[in-house]
Amino acid sequence: MKIIKISSQGQITLPKTIRNNLKSKQFIIETNGTNILLKPISINVINEADDLTNFGQLATKSFDYWDNPSDDIYQYFYNE
Repeated sequence: MKIIKISSQGQITLPKTIRNNLKSKQFIIETNGTNILLKPISINVINEADDLTNFGQLATKSFDYWDNPSDDIYQYFYNE
């Protein structure tokens, strides 16, 4: 059992011995009354390289919505 303090910014520091045992840098925090529970989690990005490679294609696809002439009410005003 360790006693820790909360900083003026609301931060706490986990003692090094506890951090070394956790082997995680990401946590879920749960509260139950006055109890606080930190649960270590692991977040893995799947196919990160593919997502970045196809980002341009996704952006181009999103413009399909704007390229619909039947929805272009401003063109009516520009033509007059």
